[in-house]
Amino acid sequence: KTYSYQVREVDPEKKGYTSDPKVYDVAVKVEDNGDGSMTVTPTYTDKDGNTAAELKFENSYEAHGELILKAWKTLEGRELQDGEFSFELYKYDENNNGLGELLETVTNDEDGNVVFSALKFDENSVSLDENNPAQYTYLIREKQGTDKTVAYSNQEYVMTVTVFDNGDGTLSFAQGSQGYEREYVECSRCYGAGAEYVKTRSFGWGVAF
Repeated sequence: KTYSYQVREVDPEKKGYTSDPKVYDVAVKVEDNGDGSMTVTPTYTDKDGNTAAELKFENSYEAHGELILKAWKTLEGRELQDGEFSFELYKYDENNNGLGELLETVTNDEDGNVVFSALKFDENSVSLDENNPAQYTYLIREKQGTDKTVAYSNQEYVMTVTVFDNGDGTLSFAQGSQGYEREYVECSRCYGAGAEYVKTRSFGWGVAF
């Protein structure tokens, strides 16, 4: 005698997870061996009518998150101009004075806001070891300019970002920093008679999600 069944995966409807749409028809043939035992033989067939060796369902999980690094610039002595100062974002490399790969260079707006492009992370960015979470370190600094009436900031900010998987297709971040001091940097010299003296305050950083 043969018994027929159908096997499919129940969609868990969990964010970040995909379900497998495959459906299998299962035919179970039961034979009496006449000695108090039975032989049970299953046959699996997929939706295209092909015989399968086993019931196999495949699932995947994806998680995505973006981190936007922001800085600000304050200039004293005159008004700050849009695009006047440039700022660099590096991957941090402790073996090269902190300067790893240069990721981006951006400029300030007229209000002093400095916004870098979003850093993108996914499920592969997260550590599977809860006691040793994945961390990424960056360095932000002001690029030295050529205006001789300006004392450019020599501050460098090192930021360490820890990435966590929320288990619902999203990521969250924790951050720590070094060098978070907004100190005044004085002009060490002026150029030419009547040269404008400008005092510039070093930039600070912030994070937006």
